[in-house]
Amino acid sequence: MDKVDRQMLRTVIRNPRITFRELADQLHLSIPAIQHRYARLEETKQITGFHALVNLDLFGGVRMMVYGQMQGKMGHELLNEIAAQGSIPYMWCGGMNNLYLAAVLQDISHMDQVVNFAQERCHISNPEVMIVGSGSVIANCPPTTGSPRTSDISCLSELDYRIIQAMHYDARRSVADIAKAVGVTTKTIGKHLDRMLELHLIDLVTRGRCWGMEVINFALIVKLASVSSRDPVLKKMREDPDFHLLNSWVISNKPNMLYFEVQTGTVGEMDGIVHSLRALEDVESVQADISLEEHIFETWRDRSLEAMTFRKK
Repeated sequence: MDKVDRQMLRTVIRNPRITFRELADQLHLSIPAIQHRYARLEETKQITGFHALVNLDLFGGVRMMVYGQMQGKMGHELLNEIAAQGSIPYMWCGGMNNLYLAAVLQDISHMDQVVNFAQERCHISNPEVMIVGSGSVIANCPPTTGSPRTSDISCLSELDYRIIQAMHYDARRSVADIAKAVGVTTKTIGKHLDRMLELHLIDLVTRGRCWGMEVINFALIVKLASVSSRDPVLKKMREDPDFHLLNSWVISNKPNMLYFEVQTGTVGEMDGIVHSLRALEDVESVQADISLEEHIFETWRDRSLEAMTFRKK
């Protein structure tokens, strides 16, 4: 994976509905060249598809990460338990037997369930908790905050839900295909879809975690001397074109901490990023951990589109 691949991947993750023609114009390549690169990213499992979901924030949902050192080993039985837990969209194992569990909660009151699961089933004796706060950029959400511009769930019509269901396992599905599946005109689909995207009512979630032999995924937990230095660090990481930033989180329960998930091509590139962060004024510490194993799971969000429709009523 070269720099162009990373730039293309970053663009597609932030806008899964972008066309190959638009990608070609942005990257100054031919459409066949873009299609070839995209196909290769799919073949090597750097991209495994995009799902469509109702924006988590519309339901008062919360994103969080629970992490710590496991006292046991990761095996198939535990993986099955994590998959069945229902709130964990992905997890990854780092060095020193560290385990990171990302979670999406329907309500903050459900946080203890995930923490207890980490302690009792994953054998993390002292789990740390990070709650994703305002100002975070999620890889699969709009590049601002991903927050909807309305908190009124009634703004989603029955047709909106049917469109989301039609896109659930293929968020790049063409308007013509969606119209055929839903049974309305392409003009109607375009109008509703444009509105949902403009108001951030829909999350387009990448199912590719970009993990493989050609790339290195790692996490950075950055501790700052003061909250005032948060924006410059975020700006540096989000605007650097030399690596692919998967997530950049502001931690609401730890205001002087930032969390990044980054993809590079070599360990040397990773070291360069770590050293550049440590050299910044007001950065007290940078904790880096390489992802050795990653897994993606379906959650209540994937399984509950019909339940969400019922909840809306």
